Amino acid sequence: MKSRYALLCLLAFAVITVSVSSCVKIQNKVLLKGTWELVNYKFDTLSLNYMTVILPGYTQGGDCCRYMIDFKDNDVVTGTYYVNDTVNYTVDGTWSLDEKSTLVIDLDNYVDGTFDIERENRTTYYLTTDSCSVEFAPGFFISYPVTLDIKRRF
Repeated sequence: MKSRYALLCLLAFAVITVSVSSCVKIQNKVLLKGTWELVNYKFDTLSLNYMTVILPGYTQGGDCCRYMIDFKDNDVVTGTYYVNDTVNYTVDGTWSLDEKSTLVIDLDNYVDGTFDIERENRTTYYLTTDSCSVEFAPGFFISYPVTLDIKRRF
């Protein structure tokens, strides 16, 4: 009798654990869907926003340029770089949420890796990875720890 009760309790605990972790994943996926602006791209612990280096014409704090990331349904993501409200380029890729706070993005020459998600507030997230593959020149890739600051754009 006691073993049945223990087995029933263990089964109930397993069902609740799986349900809660699934809810967190679904909630995070719903929160991420939509359009975000990449506002800061930092290598390792350096303070320089590398968007000024890797994106042609990008200036820090200016209104001329913006890199938008649109997380869509069916694990499709689109990156669009605007200069003076004109599309400089657009690229499509994929995204997935592997765990409750792990985001896999394969997009562009600059945003490619497995990122941990830190939510500052409803509109600001920090995506960090130990290894983001970056193509600085055709065929020349480097991998470094990267932090991406993204802000929700409605």
